[in-house]
This record gives sequence, structure tokens and C-alpha cells, in this order.
Amino acid sequence: MKAVRSLRRIAAASVVLLATAAGAQPGMPEPGPRSGSHGGIGIQLDIGALWRTLGARSAAAQDESSLPGQIVGVFDADAMPDPNTVAAMVRAERVLAQRLETLDLALLLLEVAPDRTQTVLQQLRERYPDAVFDRHRQYTAQEAPSASGRQPVRYATRLIAAPDEPPRLEAAVRIGIIDGIPDPTLGLDVASLTLFPMAETPSGAEHATAVACLLACAPETGAPGLARGAHLLFAAVLATDRAGRTVSNTYTVARALDVLVSRRVDLVHMSLGTTADAVLGRVVQRVLPKVRGFVAAGGNRGPEGPAPFPASHPGVVAVAAVDADAKPWRGGTRGPHIAMAAPGVDLWLPVGGGRYFTGTSFAAPFVTAALAMRAARGQSTHASDLCAEAIDLPPAGRDDASGCGLLQWPATHRH
Repeated sequence: MKAVRSLRRIAAASVVLLATAAGAQPGMPEPGPRSGSHGGIGIQLDIGALWRTLGARSAAAQDESSLPGQIVGVFDADAMPDPNTVAAMVRAERVLAQRLETLDLALLLLEVAPDRTQTVLQQLRERYPDAVFDRHRQYTAQEAPSASGRQPVRYATRLIAAPDEPPRLEAAVRIGIIDGIPDPTLGLDVASLTLFPMAETPSGAEHATAVACLLACAPETGAPGLARGAHLLFAAVLATDRAGRTVSNTYTVARALDVLVSRRVDLVHMSLGTTADAVLGRVVQRVLPKVRGFVAAGGNRGPEGPAPFPASHPGVVAVAAVDADAKPWRGGTRGPHIAMAAPGVDLWLPVGGGRYFTGTSFAAPFVTAALAMRAARGQSTHASDLCAEAIDLPPAGRDDASGCGLLQWPATHRH
């Protein structure tokens, strides 16, 4: 119940703008939401069929990724019934209810006795067939233990044929990042840094700082970012639970996506994941047509592990990790969801005094940066454009370990 009370307090508070770095204009309102598509990679699909397909592989992992007794639902905003009526119908406690104004959806979070969860899910799905209900999922960072005790090695730019110190973006692209709160004192070279605390006591600072550094660390830090000059908008969804784990959940991530889209982000980046999440699937489906790209970590559950969400959602660019020899990372999740690969093993970053980072969490920012570079040049940001320039990795052709191949830095002459 402590987690439930915390969620109530978070939802009751308005979203606060914590900080704006040099280049932003404090006191100026953020741009309003865009209407229609922005050339993104959205796709129409039978969401029910998608989750039935993914469910077979992820069933064993679902219990450990869900919050006991908590059910979350998403409705079209205009079709949302009275939350108290819904709760009373299934003898549940209404925890939270909120409209996602930009995405035209509405969320409902209920709590029941854990042993009634499946029964109540079935009742809700039968009573409200146009809505989507699922267990309330936990989201975790897709990082893993890494090497240490060696001198800093920067192999990533060589592997993807990027300059050791790429120039700043030609135009300030807006990148929305769902993570923790990064350390703004690290030395980021950004047009602006905007922070939205979506959790009551945000955590995950080191993970978020590493993602921010890969995108925008200044050259003097020793690890120049590949999308310097971007506007970075961080929705801080990670928090520490009672077991000491750094996690988020469906309800908080959905709210974060709505906030970022309302701020007219061009790209969404998410180095977090969980098992199949039907409710957030409906939310992501609304997000995709409103952005130019959505990039996610491909997963750290090993070759036989379940494909994580949102990387498994059609239209999301799922990124696998490779090492300095362009070999797939042994801890990476494999499957048809993988779109491409990027460096993600033993990456040295000047975070926490300087250390190595490993995981698909840190491969994904390379793809986000490449899309930002293309967006800044006015080029297409479809994943197929990156695949056209990627280097095929063994075995020949598309495969479940590296997708279409190893990311290569966008060439200036290609459109």
C-alpha cells in the first residue's frame, strides 16, 4: 500500500519543470501539442493479436514483472466510464484515474486481492471490450555489470564509422527520454535540458546520466556525445522501491509519454523495459504517429529471454548490443523484434568519476543520436534508412541477434 499511496501523491501534484540548461528560456511556455503525423514510424495493428503472440514467450516472466493485485486499464478518453463505477463492479479499490490529454486516452489503476487478479482482469475485459486491461507492470533499466580496472577505451565511434568528435547537430532536435534524472553538472553540450519528475522521489541518476552523456557529453569530458546541441527532455520515471530496486511502472511511463508528446518531441528514447504490456501498447500506438522515431533497448534477458516491451512493439526501433569486435553481447535478448545493433559492451563514460557501462540501455542511444542527426539535416528518420547504411553481421542477412546489422553513422550525402 506504500507504493499505492506514493502513486496517489505523484498524480495529485502537477508536473514540475525542475531545470533548464543554458539556451532555454525560463518562464517561456513549452510549445503545444502537434496534430497529426510527423513522418514517424507509426503502424496500425491488431493489438490483441500482438499480445497473444508475445504472451506465449513471456508468460514465465510476467509474474515477476507485475505489481501484485494491481490492474491498469486504458480507455479512449471520451469512452472512459466513471472510475468509481468500474471499481465497484469488480469489487476493487480505485487507486488512480487520469486523462492523457495529448494522446486522447484515459488511465485507470485498480487494486484487488492478488488471488483475484486474473478473475477481475477477465471481468473487465468482457465488460469493456474496447478498453485494454493488464497487470500493472514494473519497468527496469536495461543495464548489466561491466568491466573495470582498465584504461578508458573508446571503440564505439570507430565501430560505427562516426567521427571521434562529431559536430553539433545542424538543428536543435527535441529528444524525449524516459529514464531517471541525469546529473546536469557532468558537462552536457545541449541546447536545453528540461526535467520532468514523474516519480515522487526520482532515482536512477547514474543510468540516466550515462544515457545523457552518450547523447550530449561535451568534448572536454573525454567522451563527446553524438547528438550534441539537441534539446534533451527527461521524464524521470524511475524510483527506488521498498526492496531497493530502481523501477518504474505502466501508469507512470504512460503519463511520461503524454507529457513528452505534449512538448512536441521529435524522438522518444527509452532504455527501460518489462514483459509484454498491453496497456502501454495502446499508449505507444498513439505516440508513434506523433513523433519521428521511437528507440528502445532490445533487452538484457539473454538469448532465450522474453522480448522486452516497448522494444517488442511494432514501429519501435529495438537496439541490440555488440562488443568492440562487433560480436553480439552474450547477455542480450534475441528475437525478431531486434531492428539493429550498436556498441553496448564496456563503454567508458565519465559518469560517477568514470567507469564502464554494458547493456542494451547504452547501445540504444547510438541509434537515437543517428536519427537525431538525420532529423537535424531534414532527412528521413525511418529505421529502414539506417538499415540501408548498416553493416551486415554474421550470419548473412537479417538475424535475431543484430537485426539488419551494425549501425553506421549517417553519411552527409545520403538522403
